[in-house]
Amino acid sequence: MRLFTLFALTVLATGCNGRLADERLQPPPGPAQHGTVMEPPPSLTAVVLPEQGRASFAPALPSGAPPLRVACGTCHATAPERPLPAKPEQLQQFHQGLAFKHGALECASCHSVGQPPRLHLATGEALETSEALKLCAQCHGPQWRDFQRGAHGGMRGYWDASRGPKERIHCVNCHDPHAPRYVGGQPVLPPRDRLLEAHPQEAQP
Repeated sequence: MRLFTLFALTVLATGCNGRLADERLQPPPGPAQHGTVMEPPPSLTAVVLPEQGRASFAPALPSGAPPLRVACGTCHATAPERPLPAKPEQLQQFHQGLAFKHGALECASCHSVGQPPRLHLATGEALETSEALKLCAQCHGPQWRDFQRGAHGGMRGYWDASRGPKERIHCVNCHDPHAPRYVGGQPVLPPRDRLLEAHPQEAQP
């Protein structure tokens, strides 16, 4: 039994090392020629109209057409400035039915009255809506630290900056800024050890 175990371990180790030896190793990183890119999500500068609100913008749009996205400035550039409500429930004309679960904040905690609409930091510094990342960072320090190091949020592209750019994902790609709690999920299939002949759950009668 002991001899068989040693033989099996030897074959396993040789097989793994053999596969690694056959792989072509990547060359070392060259001079950095690319930076980090991030495409601002469309939801920062536009809204998707509900089905019942399309008629005033696109009366000829057939039923069942793809969602219609309208830039925020389309309405805010012509609407008169008015005080911001404390809560979404007080909205009477636009953005009704907005789900809001973001601590004890009010609309004016982040939004500024303006044309087009703007955001602001706790210091009062005004921000364009496309700069919402700075707004998230002022309160969510640990997440922002991890985001800068690549541990939080998605990253695609190249680690080697000589080959291509890194592609970062914005906070609002995954988090609704008005209800930012991330809803988790369950894996489609349970984890499985590839070295086992059968998964323990499958081996049960």
